[in-house]
Amino acid sequence: MFLILENGYLSSTEAYKKIQWYPISYRIDYTTTLLVYKCLNGLVPKYMTTMFDYTRNTRSRVLREKELLKIPYARTELHKHSFRIYGAKLFNNLPSNIQNCANVSSFKKLSSQFYYNKFLTT
Repeated sequence: MFLILENGYLSSTEAYKKIQWYPISYRIDYTTTLLVYKCLNGLVPKYMTTMFDYTRNTRSRVLREKELLKIPYARTELHKHSFRIYGAKLFNNLPSNIQNCANVSSFKKLSSQFYYNKFLTT
């Protein structure tokens, strides 16, 4: 998608940056991590709270103290794109200060900033 300006064309990526939005793919990642956060903190129906388990990485000294979500084994490509696996991978890639937010509003603010900054650097 291109926007036509007086002095030429502007790509959709540049247009998003100009109006301070980020593309749908980043928006999907943001809402997925928000739902995972709510699952881990009991802010969703009970059947969703059992989807994720914590595991400790004992092999890496750097990550030893960081609690990560267990990523189940997926045999098929379809299963790799399920909420349980994709959400756990996204949540594990968040910085620990975002993962350990005290409430939903601070998580929303910090994760939104994280994904917007990630978009700006690409």
